[in-house]
Amino acid sequence: VLLAPEDEATVALPVTFSWKRRGIPGEGYRVVLFDLDSADNWMTEDLGDVGSVTIGSLPGDIIRGKQYGWYGEVYAGPDSFGMSYYFNRITFQNGRRQTENSAPAGFSRLTDNLEKHGR
Repeated sequence: VLLAPEDEATVALPVTFSWKRRGIPGEGYRVVLFDLDSADNWMTEDLGDVGSVTIGSLPGDIIRGKQYGWYGEVYAGPDSFGMSYYFNRITFQNGRRQTENSAPAGFSRLTDNLEKHGR
């Protein structure tokens, strides 16, 4: 279950993505951001067994002011994963709000070889 940002949210950086953990030992999570108009996807690193991540940077090809989708993935190994049934839409505001003494995570672009990521 995706908790935040809510569907249709417009956010500034850094932004915290949160979800309800399943509580199954050995599972980890990551967040996937995707372009609603194309097959472009970006993914966080494997986050471990956590219920949120703060993202402080975006890939250069993300267009601020454009709506994207986001969802969570749960994984238990390289070939074992599942994803949220629903996704939320999100728009990143122009500009960047800086936070002191923080090094938030970011997204990295998925390659065109989606089989590498279990798709």
